[in-house]
Amino acid sequence: MTIHANETTRDAITRTCAKIRDMLIAKNEAYGDSAIDPVRIFSRADPAEAIRVRIDDKLSRISRGKATGEDVVLDLIGYLVLLRIASGAPVDATARGCETCAHSDKSIDEDPCRTCSDSSLSAWEARS
Repeated sequence: MTIHANETTRDAITRTCAKIRDMLIAKNEAYGDSAIDPVRIFSRADPAEAIRVRIDDKLSRISRGKATGEDVVLDLIGYLVLLRIASGAPVDATARGCETCAHSDKSIDEDPCRTCSDSSLSAWEARS
């Protein structure tokens, strides 16, 4: 994508992000939310790890020159957005994630988060 005549950088960012959003929503509907909520027939990897594998595969195809016919930059940006979502990264810059595992599914006064407290021996318990 390039900046069109009489378009500001801000407008180009807005247009580009809208294209990424639309692509992610369309693929999410087409694939049945498989990135964040996979059916787990063969793989038991958590969603974030599975997305990292997809990113590795995409980068491998790029490095081997096998990414013909793909918009690899758009695909990588999409995967990185999904990774951020799957990792539980806060969307709001003021949100505070768990200091132990970096998940954001916790209240401001709760430590460790539900992810840490669900594990048999969390990193938080180990450091106490």
